[in-house]
Amino acid sequence: MANYGYLCTNELSKSVQVTYRGIIYRRYIINDKGKEVSYVGQTCDPDKRNADFLNLRLQYSGLRIENARKKYGPENFSYEVLEIVTSRSESELTRRLNELEVFYIEKYNSFYEGYNHTLGGGGANGYRHTEEYKAWQSQLSTELNRDPAFKQRQKEGMNEYFSHPEAHEKTSAGLLKRYSRLEAHQQTSEVQKKSHGADPERAKRQGKKLSQTCSTPEGRKRMSETSKAGWRKPEVVQRQSERMTEQWSRPGYKDAYHIKHQGMNGKPVRQITMEGEVVKEYVSACAAAEELGFSFGSISRVCRGERSQYKGFKWEYITE
Repeated sequence: MANYGYLCTNELSKSVQVTYRGIIYRRYIINDKGKEVSYVGQTCDPDKRNADFLNLRLQYSGLRIENARKKYGPENFSYEVLEIVTSRSESELTRRLNELEVFYIEKYNSFYEGYNHTLGGGGANGYRHTEEYKAWQSQLSTELNRDPAFKQRQKEGMNEYFSHPEAHEKTSAGLLKRYSRLEAHQQTSEVQKKSHGADPERAKRQGKKLSQTCSTPEGRKRMSETSKAGWRKPEVVQRQSERMTEQWSRPGYKDAYHIKHQGMNGKPVRQITMEGEVVKEYVSACAAAEELGFSFGSISRVCRGERSQYKGFKWEYITE
């Protein structure tokens, strides 16, 4: 098979202009209902892509084609090249491959009644889609997720995929690998914050769903067992330890934590000048810290006699 992608070496690139080449291909099979079902894709390395497809130990693409590979066997799929695309520019090649992928997915109806899990046009590394394209994809995704039939099909695909024991192991291994990095946790947190901020109703629905799960003994038991199973894994304990260490090392995190979790409860405190004049009394060290922008921990240490002053003031618990 032809070697796609770069068609000249770096040594020759000074004298020969580089040509980029990729293909649009289709895999198809007659399913158990007697209907031809397709998957359309793009690649600049057909040899590797074909080898990946035949190797069931490797994940090929979305859930639909994964389920079909396991069900029918990858060797039973037919294969054809639909288009060969060449370009002098990598970005131009990417653009044309994306456009053709969208076209052929629509032509073979492989998103609605086939094995593609998207409408195409998203398989190019480093390619930046236009804002119009992103808006179109977002609107389409929103509309599809409102379609009960589409949601049911997605649910059936997930159930079929996770009916295989190796799917659980593969998914678990992938998640553990991703979240072994602290920055992955932070990225996920930021995405969730933006998502919930932009869509308060979604946050409300998720909160309601969690409350419903916790409202039944079965739900609480299931969540407890899942949590315990996670904490039995050394890598989970190590990851959580690193995460907490990083959090507590952030400036102001300890004070924010105490204010959030202890609230305004606690022993009342008195703020006193170094000359002994009472400045103000507060219902708690947390309340004083929040009002003045001071450190809760430092105020508490003065009250306990562990240091003599903080911010030019003496502090003491009000005991009478």
